[in-house]
Amino acid sequence: MATEKVSIEINLSSKHWDVIPRAKVKLDSVVLFQGEVSEPVCIKHELDLIEGDHVIEVILTNKDGRRDTVMEDGKIAKDMLLTVDSVLLDDIDLGYLITTKSTYDTDEGINHDNMTSLGWNGSWKLGFTSPVYMWLLENL
Repeated sequence: MATEKVSIEINLSSKHWDVIPRAKVKLDSVVLFQGEVSEPVCIKHELDLIEGDHVIEVILTNKDGRRDTVMEDGKIAKDMLLTVDSVLLDDIDLGYLITTKSTYDTDEGINHDNMTSLGWNGSWKLGFTSPVYMWLLENL
């Protein structure tokens, strides 16, 4: 099966007031990053991908709504969020595609479309295919 060398860049940031968000970032089953996101994080890898379907996955693992979300007067005053700021494939910023082509499933079984900020433990996924340039031409 043919392979393609692909440069992947995923940029994450967080909002927190007490506990720092912990993230795991994977491409298919390969872990690209695992750790705290206290400051903006840029995850860069160059990988050989087999032609076909692939999934970038960002997982928020340590949110406790009772501890990390503070309500005042019925509104969220303090919170923990993990945000997918951008994804680049072969140095091309996917822009709005990270919102429109992604899904976010919480551990509670709730599905959110069109979101890049993770406010519950769960998994944000962006699917794409290789060859990447063909996928980009079809989707940008």
